[in-house]
Amino acid sequence: MSIQVELKEVRRIRGFSIEGLIGGLPRPRALAWVPPLTNSEDAREFIAEEAPVDGEEVVEWMHYAAADVAVLEVFAQSVEDNGGKISFRSGDGYIPGVRESSSFYVISERGSTVRSRGYARVRTPYGVVNVPVGGKKTIVFKDFLAWAALPWSGWIQFTISLLRWVKLPRAPITKKMPFPSSYGKSAPNFIVVSTRVPTPLATMKMVVTSDKDQKMVLRGRSTSDYTRTYFEKELEIKSGEAEYTLILSAFPVLPSFVLELQPSDGTRTTLNKLEVFP
Repeated sequence: MSIQVELKEVRRIRGFSIEGLIGGLPRPRALAWVPPLTNSEDAREFIAEEAPVDGEEVVEWMHYAAADVAVLEVFAQSVEDNGGKISFRSGDGYIPGVRESSSFYVISERGSTVRSRGYARVRTPYGVVNVPVGGKKTIVFKDFLAWAALPWSGWIQFTISLLRWVKLPRAPITKKMPFPSSYGKSAPNFIVVSTRVPTPLATMKMVVTSDKDQKMVLRGRSTSDYTRTYFEKELEIKSGEAEYTLILSAFPVLPSFVLELQPSDGTRTTLNKLEVFP
């Protein structure tokens, strides 16, 4: 099975502004004094001003972890507002360790080991995956979708964030969802897409805000096996807010699928709306 995807129209709505990016996003719950930002680089500035590193009570890894927590909390609430559910953890992977669940956690090692090797090891229900230092990893198995980022590694400690999709939101998406970014490393959104009636042809409209021109990768994954892909398409996203209209087609009918939207690293991006007709 394959799905054909064609870009039909791009309609520019407005230019970029910070308010246009974060307006309407919820504030983080645990760190309510941090504004609703999409990139932990920005959140860290507020955290460092509130609680500067003093080498005793506050140390560097705490800033990295707290900034990721602030951004991921905004994301988790936004996904919940659209009917999905996210689970996440962020902290020092060595001590006290980072564990999202009994089957998804960071293998505890010294930061020097992780840094010299170039990656941390993360246990998943399907084995161990490697998350690069200063990088990210989208983790896809048959019935498991997750993401991890490792922004900082010291001699003893290292900071790592784990994110797991517990329940996927379904189109239509009517409330803004950010693409969370750990120090410039952007995470994807996953959304279940289906038509209201059986049809070989459908129109998908999505509204995206981006702080700069970028390339976003769209993938269609099977709802019964996330490792199976129906399509992959690169979409040119313009700076500012714009509506993108795409035509989807498959024979004999368009199947339900999981839409993965992956923005470019180094961008600040939100999905404002996504609808499918019919």
